Amino acid sequence: MAVFIIKNIVKILLNSKKNISSVNADTYYNIELSNRISLLTEFEIDNTISAADVFDTERENSEVYRIYGELEYLSLLNGLNINYQHLSDFFLPVITNQKNIINSFDFYIVRPVNYIQNSSTDPYFVRNFEIIATPADFDLYTAGFSKNLFNEQRYAFNFTKDIDISIYFDEFGFPVTQLFLYAVYKQSINGYGTPESMTYTKFNTIDGSTTTSPLPFNIVPTNPVYGDLIQYDESNFIITGITDQTYYISTPYRDTDNVTPHSLSWAYNPFIPLNLRYFYDSLNYCNSGNTSNDRVTSIPSYATDLDGNGNFVWRDIIPQGLSDPNTNLGVNCPFINEINYFFSNQILAVIPNLNDPYTLNVFNQILLNNSNSLNYNPAVNLININAPCV
Repeated sequence: MAVFIIKNIVKILLNSKKNISSVNADTYYNIELSNRISLLTEFEIDNTISAADVFDTERENSEVYRIYGELEYLSLLNGLNINYQHLSDFFLPVITNQKNIINSFDFYIVRPVNYIQNSSTDPYFVRNFEIIATPADFDLYTAGFSKNLFNEQRYAFNFTKDIDISIYFDEFGFPVTQLFLYAVYKQSINGYGTPESMTYTKFNTIDGSTTTSPLPFNIVPTNPVYGDLIQYDESNFIITGITDQTYYISTPYRDTDNVTPHSLSWAYNPFIPLNLRYFYDSLNYCNSGNTSNDRVTSIPSYATDLDGNGNFVWRDIIPQGLSDPNTNLGVNCPFINEINYFFSNQILAVIPNLNDPYTLNVFNQILLNNSNSLNYNPAVNLININAPCV
């Protein structure tokens, strides 16, 4: 602490006022500048820190995620004998030597990376994906004794790789708020030595029409991964999904004469969304030439410049722990050691492809007996009320 003291305060009478022959002259006074130093003790420091505010700030500034969750595999292929031969095998699940989610799929994490359209006037884009985590980063295991409604085993998964999404932006400059769990079916060989086959959906961006194209046997994906069909509305800062990608699995078998070949077709969407963050429903507009400095500084780095004249549009990202009152969307991830732990409960459904004429005909011939009515018998009914389907 420094203290400056000026002690001399005087009024000066000019020499010319003393007598007529006197001459005015400058007068000087010595001023002493001194300081006094004192120690600042700890009891004089007064700080208030909110642990909740610090937690919210650190969580909001962290874009590193550890992804884990639970998977339920719903399909007639779940429990199918690995060495299946006949149609009846698809309806008679086995306990051993069976197909299941662990030996039937490889899992990746992918993020949107670029978009394809035929021309600048096309309304649709094919969204491609980049692999950012591989099966080497993925653990899949049974979820204890947990079973689903059909008394089938449930599974838990965990990606051992921490994923920092702050470095990821798509071709339109959108920050990554959504990753995808990419499930790739592992084609196998049936009991007669005939290999399964797969095709994927190929889109026409002009009118949204589709064709199918074969996937190699035992496919190992390479970047970029061909994705789904989307529509981009620049003026409203929004990407809308139009048609999901569909993979088709063909499982060959023979009639009971062991000669006549047939094949059932199955369909599934390989891209399972993981919504890490959401955008607010409300839209923001601002011109970078706006006289309001506060308004201009609120423009995020990912905002879209609509016309090159500084007219920006964007949607704000909903902070962790909050939700949009209009849509009720939002996330609240556990946050420990600067990592967001994102839990996802997902269903992988591989269903019969009823667009395939032969598969449709097979399932149209299945007869389901009428369910028996539940008679009023309190003792028996209460005992069996939670019994699994058989």
